[in-house]
Amino acid sequence: MRGIIGDEPDNILNLLNFPLGTLPGRYLGVPLAAQRLNVNHYAPLYDRITSYINKWTANSLSYVGRLLLIKSVLQGVECFWLQIFPLPNTVIDKINRLCRVFLWGKNTSPIKWSKVCLPSDEGGLGLRDVHSWNKALLAKILWNIHSKADSLWVRWVHSFYLKNQSIWTWDPKKSDSCLLKWICDIRNDILAKFGSPESAISHLSLFSNPKGQVVLIDGSVLHLGL
Repeated sequence: MRGIIGDEPDNILNLLNFPLGTLPGRYLGVPLAAQRLNVNHYAPLYDRITSYINKWTANSLSYVGRLLLIKSVLQGVECFWLQIFPLPNTVIDKINRLCRVFLWGKNTSPIKWSKVCLPSDEGGLGLRDVHSWNKALLAKILWNIHSKADSLWVRWVHSFYLKNQSIWTWDPKKSDSCLLKWICDIRNDILAKFGSPESAISHLSLFSNPKGQVVLIDGSVLHLGL
């Protein structure tokens, strides 16, 4: 219990009848840590994807069947993590490799994965690019901070970090949250794309659109279904 001294931790535990936990741990299936996550913390994500793949007999499925399973199941598993954490490139590459081998049934691919992830009207198979998808979902956190969404975490960010500053001009310190640093990196990419906070806010307001659309950094539109 950080910041609590003396007998207070024992008194709190006795009062609430909670066991004292340690970090890192897991909450709702995802890692919970006081420091920046390393690649090993993402093992539950790999294991979950691998467990689904092992339940399916790839040789008995058509390419269309495998593609639908990746879209509906595997990328659904990814989405839960992508909206919480910025995934390192090493993790994204491993996820793509798992999906690629399942789709084609072998380690070699006849088509580059970047082309597979293009929309069908651009010659791709319509899978979501994990890196862009991760950025889009984390950009929603940026929007929630900007719009002061009614959540305890957002109020804490404004009270503890921003302190009456705008998220569009605030600069994180070296010791600040890794997640907020990533959010600020995404903010900077958005500002570079749209030129000003006003223009960026206008585009990000699509998060509150019932259609759940958001314009990605590369100008493409992602339908989040939010």
